[in-house]
Amino acid sequence: MRKRPKRGYRLARKPAEDRRNRFLARAKAWVTEHRHLSPWFHAKVLRRKLLGYYAYFGLRHCLSTLRHIKWHTERLWITALRNRSQRHKLPWSRVANQPWFRMLPEPKLR
Repeated sequence: MRKRPKRGYRLARKPAEDRRNRFLARAKAWVTEHRHLSPWFHAKVLRRKLLGYYAYFGLRHCLSTLRHIKWHTERLWITALRNRSQRHKLPWSRVANQPWFRMLPEPKLR
């Protein structure tokens, strides 16, 4: 239930936590398995995965959950890219300015 000002409560559906964790586990498995490929290819595949997740779970009142998914996907992607070398040169400030990193879509509701 969600409280609305001046109008009382309203039912709000949110994606289940196990579905979110399943998506993140599969994305992490894919990224770690294919981390030798280029970041551009990673961006294309992760973009498709995120758009599918947004399309299925993009209900009203779920925007914060979808942003949470995007943030975690970015973190696991950067972690996998950093693990390609013993001495990574990918600080967050440098990665955020890369064009392939900005290809990930922002969440939208249906």
